[in-house]
Amino acid sequence: MRFKIKSKIYIITVAALVLLIFLHSIEVLSPMEKALFKISSPLQKYLYGANIKLNDFMSGLKIKNTPGETELLKAQIRSLLVLNAQYKLFAEENKILKRELGFTREHKYELISARVIGVDSIKNSSLLVLEIENGKYSEKDIENDMPIIVEDGILAGKVASVKENRIYMLPISAPQSAVAAAILNKNYTIGVAEGELNLGIKMRMIPQSEKIKQGDIVVTSGLEKMMPKGLLLGTVSKLAQDPQAPFNIAYVTPLYNAKKLSDVLIIKKY
Repeated sequence: MRFKIKSKIYIITVAALVLLIFLHSIEVLSPMEKALFKISSPLQKYLYGANIKLNDFMSGLKIKNTPGETELLKAQIRSLLVLNAQYKLFAEENKILKRELGFTREHKYELISARVIGVDSIKNSSLLVLEIENGKYSEKDIENDMPIIVEDGILAGKVASVKENRIYMLPISAPQSAVAAAILNKNYTIGVAEGELNLGIKMRMIPQSEKIKQGDIVVTSGLEKMMPKGLLLGTVSKLAQDPQAPFNIAYVTPLYNAKKLSDVLIIKKY
């Protein structure tokens, strides 16, 4: 008797979940979802921020440096990498194109400040949910594929979609992510940087004759719409031969962990 009751509860629960998913897919629940999103937004931001702090605390327990010292060192390393990327970009432009290209501190961007308030737990857990902080702008000013950066020109991801009052961000390490990129080596190797399991980035189809070494800087190549050249992606961690093709794969370590993102900037114009 008790087993039958548990079975009925299980069947009813599954049926209810299937019905909710169906109603969500045809947007019947859209008005209710919008209202719930507004109500739960402060709580979601609090929980997301608490999760970031917890991750930082746990990371601090595993190392000798204090969390403050570790973050300071990481920030200094990122700053040096950005400056190095800028220097190499200027050298590359003088050598190949003979004109100014790439990211510089003086480049005038129109930026929209936003804050990460959570993840899309319904459709795609890789997507981050953003909320605009600058009252001058609204979701109507945001378009798909707009670059999203942190600090002074480090690419964190792109705008995946905009729906009602929600902005969804696809981090560069997400499996569906793809960015036209270039390795700042002697030959200025160009390719596509693809996200890998939310952990890192990889560039495929690299000719085996290309000279690439660990530590080489990877930036956006600018060979795609809405994406400026020279935004920093990361550094090459290793080079491996592609088992399915006569090419190499460059594995790239991003400078930012998507799980620790909080404040970001959306590039509206450049």
